[in-house]
Amino acid sequence: MSVLRRWLRRGGKHDLEAVVQGSALPQYQRGLKYVQDPAKAAEWFRRAAKLGHAESQFILGKQYRFGFDWVPKDDREAVKWFRRAAKQGHAESQFNLAGMYAAGMGVPKDNREAVKWLRRAAKQGHAESQAFLGQMYADGAGVQECGRRAAKWLRRAAKQGDAHHQYMLGFVYVRRKGMLDFPRARIWFRRAAKQGHAPGQVALGRIYANRSAAVNDAVQATKWFRRAAKQGLPEGQVALGQTYGKENDEEAKKWCRRAAKQGHAEGQVALGRIYSRPHIRPDRDDREAAKWYRRAAVRGHDLGQFHLGLMYARGEGVPKDDREAVKWYRRAAKQGLPEGQIMLGLMYAVGEGVPKDAREAVKWYRRAAKNVRGFENQQLAKRLKDQTALGLLAYELGEGMPKHDREAVKSFRRDVEKIWWYVRGYRRAAGKGDLQDLVLAGRLRDFFRS
Repeated sequence: MSVLRRWLRRGGKHDLEAVVQGSALPQYQRGLKYVQDPAKAAEWFRRAAKLGHAESQFILGKQYRFGFDWVPKDDREAVKWFRRAAKQGHAESQFNLAGMYAAGMGVPKDNREAVKWLRRAAKQGHAESQAFLGQMYADGAGVQECGRRAAKWLRRAAKQGDAHHQYMLGFVYVRRKGMLDFPRARIWFRRAAKQGHAPGQVALGRIYANRSAAVNDAVQATKWFRRAAKQGLPEGQVALGQTYGKENDEEAKKWCRRAAKQGHAEGQVALGRIYSRPHIRPDRDDREAAKWYRRAAVRGHDLGQFHLGLMYARGEGVPKDDREAVKWYRRAAKQGLPEGQIMLGLMYAVGEGVPKDAREAVKWYRRAAKNVRGFENQQLAKRLKDQTALGLLAYELGEGMPKHDREAVKSFRRDVEKIWWYVRGYRRAAGKGDLQDLVLAGRLRDFFRS
């Protein structure tokens, strides 16, 4: 006893911790021996954890986090043990503690606290923490949004070789404002793709399929879409189906159907569009198209809702029902889909499925006008903007636009030439057999003339 007292007097707290860790280690090692008896192992890990053994505290935290026959699920207890290990610098525990704060499990949700623990683990080289921290910077969660810092931490994680982290880094270079860099994105997507990472293969294929990426290569795009599709990834199956386009409808159907049968809403919409294509009249099946649009619509997919609304408005594949059309347009419109907002405005304009209401029509046109500004597809944005301008101008000349709104009137009048050009463009589109454009063109033209 006297030897221990002298040792503590000379070494202080540091030596005391060494004694505790030393006594805990054998108990932790004993726990590792009970592979066939996890309940017995947990008992030894608990003993070691109470003596301050960080790895045992982490194991105990994980057991409470998920819950087993021998340990009840208890998020508060999990947080307690993760915190004890985290304070000792245990990186995996710091990562898990951050996750608990980010999800609000066992503690109040606190992204700042999550970032604090992620940073501690990330600085130790913990790849998952580096990736998580990068994502927090990308989302502006707990920290000020910063694409460069997001890329910095994701790059550190990606360099450790994990395919998903490489994929995440690639996305920073194609999605972050001010950081668009297709060559860098292609490098990281390729690294992920070569490891068999299916989402990375789809992302790489999209880089090759993107005409603005300066590496447009349809053969390479198809190659990587196919690899992802063969792994069963629905996004890859849809992308592969869409590459066949109008050239090979059977192959397009085959791959889109595989995605659709997995419950993938985008695949269901893509399959519906193939069945409703006007250029394949011998194989056209409006009922089948409506069926797949409905499945996507019920899942909350905005384009599925919009297309199902069109089917009801035209009476194709389903009985003509303007009220049902309005119902699905409204659902799409409430999700911010400009096409849905435009069509809902038209229904209010002509009084189909709803009472005629010029002010309500203008409201939805204005929402559409705001939404098209953020569109990545500039051609689609221009098309929707012109549709919106046409509807608003019609009301400016009629009853729905307040006469005192002079700024709006000036803006709309500046678009007159563009609007008339667009109506003529719709006629040309109708001549090419684009049924959706034909229907919308007719409605817009007739309403504009009324």
